[in-house]
Amino acid sequence: MGYRLRRTEDALLPPVLYGGEGQLPISETFALLHGEKLAICDELEEIADSLPEGLDRDRCLSVSRRLEPLVQAVHVYEEQVLFPACLEAAGHAAHARELVARLKAEHIEDAEFAAELCEGLRRIGEGLAPLNVEALAYMLRGFFAGVRRHIATEREAMLSLSGATA
Repeated sequence: MGYRLRRTEDALLPPVLYGGEGQLPISETFALLHGEKLAICDELEEIADSLPEGLDRDRCLSVSRRLEPLVQAVHVYEEQVLFPACLEAAGHAAHARELVARLKAEHIEDAEFAAELCEGLRRIGEGLAPLNVEALAYMLRGFFAGVRRHIATEREAMLSLSGATA
């Protein structure tokens, strides 16, 4: 069994299980999904850096449509495929179970933050909310900094648990 990523014009959809040839190894899918998350973090940083004068409402709408589905897709893959594989490789050791539990808890926080951020970006993009530039910049920076930190932790921890090399 493996996962195949499905795309629409604006979003990476949650991966679907499939079996057969051509599936990517877990490590490659992990890297691909993290690359997608880091790319959207770069976009969020560019939006934050453009404030207040350079706000691009269309870009805010585009990111608001892509962010939450991407976060969900990555979390589904990690929790259903990556984490179980790493736990198996680590012999279900206590430290591995604790680490996976912590990463899953961070997923909940990231998903909630992404939902709030998407709603704010959507409203701003549609001109529905008065723009509080400081609040938007704070939210953007808080989210992408946290996601980047989470990715770094996951990479280091999962490589260590699985015995893989970078």
